[in-house]
Amino acid sequence: MNIALFYDTETSGLPLFSEPSEDPRQPHITQLGALLVDLNSRKIISSVDVIIRPDGWTIADDVVEIHGLTTEHAQLVGVPEVLALNMLMTKGEEYTDAGQDYFEERCRERMLRKLTERSRKLGMQIVPVAQPA
Repeated sequence: MNIALFYDTETSGLPLFSEPSEDPRQPHITQLGALLVDLNSRKIISSVDVIIRPDGWTIADDVVEIHGLTTEHAQLVGVPEVLALNMLMTKGEEYTDAGQDYFEERCRERMLRKLTERSRKLGMQIVPVAQPA
């Protein structure tokens, strides 16, 4: 099998490219969509499409006009950020970036940092899983 992960995100605002990823003013991921695809057969192996529940942040009005996701809707139907990241990261398959590398990498880094911090506060630790060769 020749597998690729295609993903896209919507965010709570526009990135502050001149600031570090961990800056608290950086936008949050509000929606995550991903397809794990067998490139040979073109069959979808797995998919994820979730809205993320805001936790101490809101979705800016100017981006609501772009993607249509409001803070109220995300509060109502969204899942915790940690669960969304877990849904994406636990497929155990090879990762192939499909675009918007820089912006989306910074968003992933922010989510991973937040997950690590929350886990530490709960007395837990994030442990990387080695990928099969």
